[in-house]
Amino acid sequence: MKRIEDLNTFYNCAMAVMYESIILCVIGIVIYTSAAYNINTNICLETAVQFINDPYRCRFRSYYADADLKDGATCTNKCNVRIYYLNNQYTYYVRQVHVTIGTEQTFTQSICRPSHTAYKPRDIFIKCLSWNKDKYRVMDTTDCRLNSAQCQRIDKYCICHCYPGYNIINGFCLKGKVTIGNQCVADLQCTGTQSASLCQNGLCSCRLGYATYRNSCFVAKNVTVGHSCLYNWQCTGTQFASICDHYRCECQSGYMLIDNNCYPENVTVSQYCSYQQQCTGTEFASVCNDGRCECQSGYILIRKNCYQGTELFNFLQYLINIW
Repeated sequence: MKRIEDLNTFYNCAMAVMYESIILCVIGIVIYTSAAYNINTNICLETAVQFINDPYRCRFRSYYADADLKDGATCTNKCNVRIYYLNNQYTYYVRQVHVTIGTEQTFTQSICRPSHTAYKPRDIFIKCLSWNKDKYRVMDTTDCRLNSAQCQRIDKYCICHCYPGYNIINGFCLKGKVTIGNQCVADLQCTGTQSASLCQNGLCSCRLGYATYRNSCFVAKNVTVGHSCLYNWQCTGTQFASICDHYRCECQSGYMLIDNNCYPENVTVSQYCSYQQQCTGTEFASVCNDGRCECQSGYILIRKNCYQGTELFNFLQYLINIW
């Protein structure tokens, strides 16, 4: 009987020790979790790279990372930098850097190898989502340089962002929005003047079908009636539509617009016509028949005029009287 009581006593002691250990463990987790924090900041890529290339990247405390990842540089487009679960009680090393540039370029680079079991690994996440793909280039090269660009190296990768006003064209940072008549090496530079998108003989020029006039590009000759223009000399695409009025090619004086073509207006009786609308030059001669203006129904042509009923009788009576 005493043996059973001894076993019960032992069991109760063991359970008490186990519960106490669990409670202490939970308390430790809560304390650690409450002390841990994340770095989440928007800074220039240059600032982040300085920390990654720092000699202490493989052995740093959280307060050092927090202080080092504060911007001292200025840049047009910043990047979001994050390091998760840091605690001032521990020493860390940068295990990997995960970089996302824009929406297309993504790479991961290992930085430090674990040199001491007491150091804890942490990854750095860099996202430069606002970067335009026409403004940067990521290269795997030992020579981290690009003209007219600011370049940063992360181990073997070189990230270059063109200076303001420059764009990545054929792998180089070239000046953009070049206006007509100014120097260029590629068509994509010539966006500073509307319709001057051709780099010809080292200068931005008007594209095919356009002509240069006063440092601007206009549609060359053969602009048709009803379409945009600035000068009369452009309006040669439709016969007799040689007038640029209110920024539109229009029929010249004495002509009228019918079915996107210009025809003589106020055509008199017996003269050539294509549409009845032309036959307004002689009263009552508003019919275009067989290519000529004729008197309308009920009227008779006499001496290049159209007469009807009593008007014809009076005219005949007049002729008899004068004879």
